[in-house]
Amino acid sequence: MAMRVEPRLTIAEQMSRNLAFRGRPLAVKFRTLAGNLLRASEAVGKSLEEIQALNLRVDGFRKRAFLPLQADQAAPVLKISNSSLITPEMIDIPGGIFKMGSAESEDELPIRQVRISAFRLGRYEVTNEEFKNYLVATGQLVPELVADPSKARHPVVNVSWQEAVHYCKWAGKRLPTKAEGEYAARGTDGRSFPWGNEWDPSKATYNPGSTTLVDAHPEGKSPFGILDLFGNVWEWRYDWYAYEDNPNDLVDPKGPKTGDHKVLHGPLNWRGACRNNALPGFRDLNIGFRVAEDLK
Repeated sequence: MAMRVEPRLTIAEQMSRNLAFRGRPLAVKFRTLAGNLLRASEAVGKSLEEIQALNLRVDGFRKRAFLPLQADQAAPVLKISNSSLITPEMIDIPGGIFKMGSAESEDELPIRQVRISAFRLGRYEVTNEEFKNYLVATGQLVPELVADPSKARHPVVNVSWQEAVHYCKWAGKRLPTKAEGEYAARGTDGRSFPWGNEWDPSKATYNPGSTTLVDAHPEGKSPFGILDLFGNVWEWRYDWYAYEDNPNDLVDPKGPKTGDHKVLHGPLNWRGACRNNALPGFRDLNIGFRVAEDLK
């Protein structure tokens, strides 16, 4: 049966329909993907210092400004076969303790020592080829971009959080948590970027609206060998978004039990601790995901 596709909304339509600030229509400050897309669109070709200055300017919009939404109801579980699964390449991440968070932004606090259990993480973001395999196997429509053979090894985009979860269940995986993603990117030494502490634009894809091969920047891999934890596309995380994390959640934190928005991590973050958020049903050409699984 063909999948019903929600009508695509522009960012402006998404905000006007779903967001409010202290009970009034959103007209002033907000923290959404829109501000970060603006940030990234102006950041192409700039130095790290220029990007940081741009971040500070756009940070004036980075406030909690969300209206609780009823839209994140669990989608029905599809009863399907995964006999034709193309298995994503997984990397074992050893357990360890790392310093999570930063003092660079209020919503990256608190800084604390967090213990992460061993797990597996996709070496790269889920590709169009892999997602197409899932859509065909489950009898869903294959979008033109996903079917494009020249983009087969690019990350799949325009996928909502719910759709990413469906893929993960079908593949026998799950979405990584925010803590797992930050740990995989920063390692136990708390580095600023997956490749170290020095900004190097040659080690990541930083071009909003455009993607590259998922293995285009092997020199930008994390301490554990994970690619594109900085760059290419935003990635959905399992967690509900909270402006500040629970300081007492120190072992395999999974975020709040409920919420309105899900955490995003990806190319518009110039620190490993930085994150964004969006409605679970939101889709965008800059949003994709990668898979994780528990080590048994």
